[in-house]
Amino acid sequence: MRRHIVYYGSLVLMLTSALSAVWLFPSQRDVQMVLLITTAVLYVFWGVIHHVIHHRFSLHILLEYIAVGVLGISILLFVASLSL
Repeated sequence: MRRHIVYYGSLVLMLTSALSAVWLFPSQRDVQMVLLITTAVLYVFWGVIHHVIHHRFSLHILLEYIAVGVLGISILLFVASLSL
C-alpha cells in the first residue's frame, strides 16, 4: 500500500495542476481544451503504467481509463459553459 501513495500522489498533483491551469485561462477556450485533452491523455498513460506495474492490464482497463478521461473532459467543459 505504501508504494501506491507515490502513484496516487502524483495523480492528485497532476489533476490538481491541470484543473488550476484551466481556471487560469477562463476566457481562452482553445488553451483550456488543449490542457484538458493533455490531462486526459496523461491520465490514461498513468493508468496503463500503474496497471502494468501493480495489477493486471487488459483492454477493458484501457477502455475504462479512456472513458473516465472523456467523461472528465465533458464534465469540465459543461461546467465551464455554465459560467459564461
